Amino acid sequence: MRRETQDILLVLLGGALLKISLNGTYLRYVKPAQLPWLIAAGAIMVVVALVSIGRDIVAARRPTEFVDDGHGHTHQGSYSTWLLLLPVLAVFLIAPPALGEDSVNR
Repeated sequence: MRRETQDILLVLLGGALLKISLNGTYLRYVKPAQLPWLIAAGAIMVVVALVSIGRDIVAARRPTEFVDDGHGHTHQGSYSTWLLLLPVLAVFLIAPPALGEDSVNR
């Protein structure tokens, strides 16, 4: 997976975490006491992604030298990281039902 795609996925995951934290949907998944941790984790993910995007933009403006690794082949990225998109799609597209009183009390 390309670095730009990783940055965008990180922004989406952090944004989804902030979205469910700030509108109260997080109560379907975790206890109310976890709210500060969820907000902190989402904010950190978004900040890390924005810093990474900024560093990539600055690096793209600098002239680069072509470096040949001497192996005579290219490496193909992993496709398993695309699975990080599934929780984002689940939060944005599918609203899971709230836990019942029976599940919360356990």
